[in-house]
Amino acid sequence: MPFVEFWKGKISLVWMFWFYYWFVGYLIFFTILMLSEYGYYEDDKTNLYLVTILIPYLVFCSVGTWRSASNYKGLQFWANLTKLLIIGPIVGLILVFFFAYSDSEQNQLSECIKGDCNNGYGTYTWNTGDKYIGEWKDGKRNGQGTLTWVNGAKYVGEYKDGKYHGQGTYTFADGSKYVGEYKDGLEHGQGTYTWANGSKYVGEYKDGLEHGQGTYTYANDDKYVAEYKDGKMHGQGTYTGTDGSKYVGEYKDGKMHGQGTFTWSNDDKYVGEWKDGKQHGQGTYTGTDGTVEKGIWKDGELVEPN
Repeated sequence: MPFVEFWKGKISLVWMFWFYYWFVGYLIFFTILMLSEYGYYEDDKTNLYLVTILIPYLVFCSVGTWRSASNYKGLQFWANLTKLLIIGPIVGLILVFFFAYSDSEQNQLSECIKGDCNNGYGTYTWNTGDKYIGEWKDGKRNGQGTLTWVNGAKYVGEYKDGKYHGQGTYTFADGSKYVGEYKDGLEHGQGTYTWANGSKYVGEYKDGLEHGQGTYTYANDDKYVAEYKDGKMHGQGTYTGTDGSKYVGEYKDGKMHGQGTFTWSNDDKYVGEWKDGKQHGQGTYTGTDGTVEKGIWKDGELVEPN
């Protein structure tokens, strides 16, 4: 019988390897993928069909091809090469089976437990214990909803195409909180971020970072009011310390940089240029005791008095 001859490797090695093993095997593989792509069955069934149809066929074909190589009477180089080429896919099959089984187990635990999670209002739970309750469109979170993580974090607000989009409140696991606007899953627009240690930023965001006008109040009540760029103080700003110190001037990349005036808590004052957070360039330091140091500064030190 052809089946027995196939199993025992009695068929020509060329036919076994190139036609039955590669051509038919890949034909089955791509047929399963294409049927899934065109909606003949749900995507989560793809791994199931790969495991129950493709793997048994390739295992059966691998045994037959291996035996055909052992029975090959021609140049042994081709027989040995065929066996080497079979070993790789066998290892791949084991990995596919493992991950397919793992995904199948996880998919069984992730499901819509209430309502309509395609186009409507529904509750979806993941195998991790996370849960979303809210509106859906085309199988994605869309509209108003609440996403709760098992670690205690929570987002309450608007969604679009499965991402935070619009007005929302994100409470982090450590107690920090952001209240404001989102765009494509990131903080974007006007918002307030309060850290667990009590620090707070109120102002504009862009692509998840502080950007534009904003006010940062530190946990000790020191305060910075001015401009931000890409998450750092940048532009004109005012820093006021609770000890009475104050800086009014320019910032760059989070540091005093450019023209600015710093007044210490004892009323000593420096007016002039800054670079990377230190006096640098032309400037004048005036002490409350009448001391005046004027000239060129470098890295916080007066190097050329004038």
